[in-house]
Amino acid sequence: MIAVTSIETLRNVVGSKDQALFDLLLKLNTDELENAYGPRNQLDDDDLEAFEEELNETVSNLKQMLLSSKPPTAEPGAWIYLIKQIIEAKQLAVKLVFSFNKGYKHLYAWEPYREAFATRLSKSAVEALQHLENGRPLRGKRLEYDGCIFAWLTQSEIAALHESLSKFSAAEVGNCDLEEFHEDVVEALAMLMQEKCDLVLSAH
Repeated sequence: MIAVTSIETLRNVVGSKDQALFDLLLKLNTDELENAYGPRNQLDDDDLEAFEEELNETVSNLKQMLLSSKPPTAEPGAWIYLIKQIIEAKQLAVKLVFSFNKGYKHLYAWEPYREAFATRLSKSAVEALQHLENGRPLRGKRLEYDGCIFAWLTQSEIAALHESLSKFSAAEVGNCDLEEFHEDVVEALAMLMQEKCDLVLSAH
């Protein structure tokens, strides 16, 4: 979970034609690759091929995200790496420490968690849980799972989800494996509400 000041600022980068942001992200990713592989002009053929393959994938994602006339119908889950860099570049992050972030394989917990509450929550709360479970594109119609996933919730969606979930104790979840998960989710939502933040969720 990442707390951000404005999900709309993040969503507005899609199709923005922001060349300065494109150049910044390309440099950041090129520098990261050189830190991992070594200087580009000193690589052997195998490492250079791997380097170029990763860089070309990044360039493709950057063009698709920032320079396309309209967002792709299916947004790659791997955009989460660019999203995190954009959050940092635009200083959107709010430094909240969530218990939720400590050691969870949460990608596999959302479905049973939603199913445990399916008939006991408001429609808007169930929809919010579905976003966190399945991912939520920034502008497109769906997310393309490629080993990564991301989702987001606005302040109003966070408040509606908290209102529904906080009515239940951990023991009322009905699944002992999800009791701590429930407590950490409710705690995180409360923190986000207190700080008036939006939420970005990532798994990769």
